[in-house]
Amino acid sequence: MLLFLCLGAILLFAMVFFFPRGVPCPETNLEFWICDNVDGFDFSEYRQRFGLMGGLEYYGKGYVPSIDEDGIQIDPAHCVIYTVTAYPDYASGTSHITRITITDPKIHIWGLTVDATSTDIMTVMEQNGFRHSTTDIGLTYTRGDISIRFSKGCITVSAEVTNMFGIQF
Repeated sequence: MLLFLCLGAILLFAMVFFFPRGVPCPETNLEFWICDNVDGFDFSEYRQRFGLMGGLEYYGKGYVPSIDEDGIQIDPAHCVIYTVTAYPDYASGTSHITRITITDPKIHIWGLTVDATSTDIMTVMEQNGFRHSTTDIGLTYTRGDISIRFSKGCITVSAEVTNMFGIQF
């Protein structure tokens, strides 16, 4: 019995650390897709968005935040923000795109933009193997550990990142 528990723990560890999950890249005009490995990528042409603990955030190329009188970054009304963290677990030591926030109506995923209708969203997401999540407010679709949420003027694509060792940020 102990042998089976040990083998199970080793298999779980290997799956989390060595076999990232994700969704194949759709037809899109994004610079990166969810779960893309960006280890060693030079983000020097991207503006960093400040404030995230446990990862980094970057505006897509060409998006420039404004700075208010208190020195706080204000996101452009229309932009793309990429979140970079470890994946598939916070302890895995690799850098991946784990969240994409889209407010720019020029950006599309499978032809869907922030202005898409709920009917178009449902059709396209189901055609691509996503299921509607009934436990969340709004239009949220999941496939494996990836969720795509459509809310007024925003699309958020995110990957679930595990935290097997309880890392505190």
